[in-house]
Amino acid sequence: MANIFVKLGKKASSFRDQSLNLTILPGQVKELNLYQQNSRKVKAALNGGHLVITTDPKAGHEEEGAKVVKTPESLSEEFFGMVEVEKDVNKILRYFTLEQFKQIAEFNSIEVEEKDTKKDIYEALTSDDDEE
Repeated sequence: MANIFVKLGKKASSFRDQSLNLTILPGQVKELNLYQQNSRKVKAALNGGHLVITTDPKAGHEEEGAKVVKTPESLSEEFFGMVEVEKDVNKILRYFTLEQFKQIAEFNSIEVEEKDTKKDIYEALTSDDDEE
């Protein structure tokens, strides 16, 4: 059996298997090797529809070339979900564009200046989250 590509199912928000060090977030497609495919948790997720096999490694959640428009609310939910799951700041910074970071900040009542970078906005969002 060869490696397969998987993405989240329609109703799944994320997938995490700590024993495999595997995290799949919305819009991501991951390649699973034979060892990962035989994991009990991965098999259950595939059988339950939480994960789906895809042939296109760049597919993500976009259906047949349709452009997915994300609202500031959905971007904010996705951001804070990633902050909870993903500990690597650089992955989060690469995942969102500067414009998306600005939308998330405005949705969360944080003023953004013209000179702010993605890292500045990230720090403002996460420090504000810690204070509450």
